[in-house]
Amino acid sequence: MLNKTFWALLFLGVLQTQVHGQSDKTQAIKDSLQVSLIYTGQSLGAFGVIRSQEEHELVTEQANTEHLPFKLVSHACWRAHGLVIFLPSTEPKGNELSKILEKRNSAKKLIHQRALMTQNVLLVQDPTRTSEDMLNLLKRNPRTALDFPEMQETEVSIYVTMIKDEQAFIIESPDATWPVNENQWTLGEINRIDIGDSSRLFEMPFNLGEIAVRSNVIKKLLSESGSFHTILDLGQRTSQFGIKESDQAYIDYSILDFMGYTISLPYHFELSLAADTLKQIKIKHPAIRFLATNIHTKDSSLFYKHLIESYGKIRLGFIGLVDPTLQGDLAKGSLEDFRFIPTIESVKDEIKILRNKGVDAIIVLSNMDAIDNAFLSQEVPAIDVILADLQKNWSLETIEQSIIFPSSQINKLKTPALVTRSFTNGLGVGLLKLNFNSNHHLSALNHTVSSVSDHSPMDTVLYNKLSSMDIRKTKSKGELLFPAFIDILSRHPELKNFDDITKQGRVSQELWEEFVARLIRRAAPAEIAILRKFPSFPSLIGKLHQDEIRAWLWTEEDIILCDVKGNALLKLLTDDVRRDLIMSGLSRPVLNSQRLDGGLSSSNSTDWYQQNVRIMGRGIDPDAYYRIATTDVVFEGIRAADFTDSKRIRRYFTVDKDGRLVPDADHKTLSIRTFILNELKRLRKSNKTEINYLDAIADRLIPDPSFERLLTFNFDRPTLWSSYNRKFNSSAYGNVPESRISATNSWVIGTNGGIKAILDGQHYGLDMGLAFAYATQNSEITKTTNQITESSDDIKIDLTYRYKSKSVYHPFVRSQYDTEFTPTINPNTFEKNYRQQALRGVIGFNRNNLKHWKNLEIASLLEQDFGQNKIQIGFTGNVRAVYPIGGNGVLYSLKNDATYFFKSRQDTNRDLAIKYNMIHEIIVPLIDELALSVGADLLFYKGKVTETKDPGMSMLLRVGLTYDRKWKPRYQPLF
Repeated sequence: MLNKTFWALLFLGVLQTQVHGQSDKTQAIKDSLQVSLIYTGQSLGAFGVIRSQEEHELVTEQANTEHLPFKLVSHACWRAHGLVIFLPSTEPKGNELSKILEKRNSAKKLIHQRALMTQNVLLVQDPTRTSEDMLNLLKRNPRTALDFPEMQETEVSIYVTMIKDEQAFIIESPDATWPVNENQWTLGEINRIDIGDSSRLFEMPFNLGEIAVRSNVIKKLLSESGSFHTILDLGQRTSQFGIKESDQAYIDYSILDFMGYTISLPYHFELSLAADTLKQIKIKHPAIRFLATNIHTKDSSLFYKHLIESYGKIRLGFIGLVDPTLQGDLAKGSLEDFRFIPTIESVKDEIKILRNKGVDAIIVLSNMDAIDNAFLSQEVPAIDVILADLQKNWSLETIEQSIIFPSSQINKLKTPALVTRSFTNGLGVGLLKLNFNSNHHLSALNHTVSSVSDHSPMDTVLYNKLSSMDIRKTKSKGELLFPAFIDILSRHPELKNFDDITKQGRVSQELWEEFVARLIRRAAPAEIAILRKFPSFPSLIGKLHQDEIRAWLWTEEDIILCDVKGNALLKLLTDDVRRDLIMSGLSRPVLNSQRLDGGLSSSNSTDWYQQNVRIMGRGIDPDAYYRIATTDVVFEGIRAADFTDSKRIRRYFTVDKDGRLVPDADHKTLSIRTFILNELKRLRKSNKTEINYLDAIADRLIPDPSFERLLTFNFDRPTLWSSYNRKFNSSAYGNVPESRISATNSWVIGTNGGIKAILDGQHYGLDMGLAFAYATQNSEITKTTNQITESSDDIKIDLTYRYKSKSVYHPFVRSQYDTEFTPTINPNTFEKNYRQQALRGVIGFNRNNLKHWKNLEIASLLEQDFGQNKIQIGFTGNVRAVYPIGGNGVLYSLKNDATYFFKSRQDTNRDLAIKYNMIHEIIVPLIDELALSVGADLLFYKGKVTETKDPGMSMLLRVGLTYDRKWKPRYQPLF
């Protein structure tokens, strides 16, 4: 952990300055003018509490190494400064605290008990189960000294008592402060690691970021700050505590107002509230001003572009920069209220204004990423300090920095004197002291960061005020919703190797995110689920209750289903360069060129995704639609452009008894959190035995199969059209049983197309197709007589088995029956020809992964002609090319279909040796899959005997309406 901290601090270090920590040099500035800025990084609001407990994994890792079976359990507990009360063997019901406190004086007290402590946890072995020294087991792990060098040995006292039939423990640290009343105990967590039945270790993570402790830290810093100071906040992360966001906002800002905050930089929570709610907060708490330089609002009075604060003779200018990547996390309503403008340009404009107004220093408040802050410091001169945080879920002991500027450097720095680093999630409070000389030039900086955890006592006045405002009806953990991961592994050990976290016996964030996406995808059902990554993931272990599952579901986004075209999906993947999206049903390998900052090199293109990404084991077809389960934030937020052409959009859902999403008659949306919580409840209730329940959860945790069998129906452009038919050199072909060849020159109205059902397996494909063509023509016999005849009359039914070989060419076998509704009429003799009835066997190869040329087929052909009772042998081939024209979905299609039959002694003028059909078509989209088709259909043919040795041709110029779609009935509605 220290290594991570070191590099983070080094990266964000002091720019072009000299750092001096010695007290003698700081004394040199004691007579200067001083202004103190007290600030907190992105926080979780008044109810926010973070726990960071990774230390138990040192035990589980070493247990795996030494082949010791272990079990992980997690329980609620009660915490105070230096104190933990818990039931080691069971989850408390909530009313045990007073009973345990009553028995404190009569409890058995064990003093000088060995313990280990880091900045985040306290580790104590159960004194009644010590067969294996688990603290030494932990220290034997080589990673302990490397990643947790701050770990130190300490001693605690342990009180052991009984509540009814349950054992209860009180852990007391040397610096403990006993609360004066029971209401001042806060809820915490206890993790337990068992080695068999004879040894167990308790891991007690400290509560980090509690607002009442933060208040006490701020009061201490104020006492050190002198008369000139301001308290600032870098914004709030979205979090869920069982109340409406608007109610939470009023409580949060009432508390901030009570603590003396006067400047707030908006973050995700504030922006998600939308403008109206923020305006009400501003009216109710006028002392708190929202500062956002790089956001444009319709109501210009909502956010300040800059602020100027006076401290005696010193004037500071403040600029606020909101993280622009939040655009990807905001819903449509918030994006309409808040528009991000270019950061660098907006900062430069405000700096000019502030310098013209004669401020003595410019302070930038930023909740942007560290890399963005570094870029800002390089690109924009005249910034004195950037106040920022580390955006981590762990804290350190106090950080101190002192910077003194030699007189020769004052006002000559071209980059910020300091880019600060506090802690995110409210885990720290920063204090920046700015010293100015008599000329009002910045002469020195002193920066400290104090951690916020229950290592320190709380502000009981603020805690009581918050408790009186807490409108949550219950603090119960709710019903049990998720089994212990160790229990799941006992039945499905393959899940242990999902990633490094699961090897330690707990659910990882990636496993959980894929689990949530998979539940939604199956319930839809959809081919793909696309969600945003969750912003926080507490490392919980053991059996989890509803309140704990809510901590893993910090999102109120509503579920949306839609059909997205393959080319739009490819663009969505290309745009997701930071891999901020969770996906189920879709696998995308990591590029070797991926940079450490999450960006991708220029080699990452749409073509790469098309070749390497798989949807249920198949490449992405740019022309096919895929059923997507996503959320309103993804669909309507900053990624809305990727969903512009979506079809069959559904946004109102309820859930049936089997957990499937069905339309809601009352037009109510369904949030991810509501769906997941209800689905977990359903799974628990519907699986009566523990084994069935574990299997049901494991089935949904196991990664998606590499390939899923899929049934599709392909509508091969059924088209209703009108045309003018023109023939050339066809008089000798009167006996050919082809309607188009025997028809006369005329106007034609017709329809043609096909539908194909495809059962697509991993190693094979089974296709059953139906193709049809029917057209009638009105031809003039005399000036007063018209003859209506059929110019096209064809039905083809085929069954194809395709084997998917490892090469690019795949063998196939096809049987095809070719017939017509009625026989053709010889235009020369007006006699009926024999009715076409041909059964064909086709064996060949196809290739279907070319970019423009689709489904190239070459095959040998054996035909039984029942009309003449003869067999013909030949070859056949077909290929279709598709090219986009412009960017509006207009396509040019070229279809080629050729057949050649060898000559035989039985040949007559009814038989064709060559038939070649070429169709040029322009397809213009109209509505959904309905399109305008303009085509030239050319049919070339040549007979086998002397009478038909000269080739003939038929030409159709067609205009019609066509429909084309690949329909997957398991995943997509037809309309």
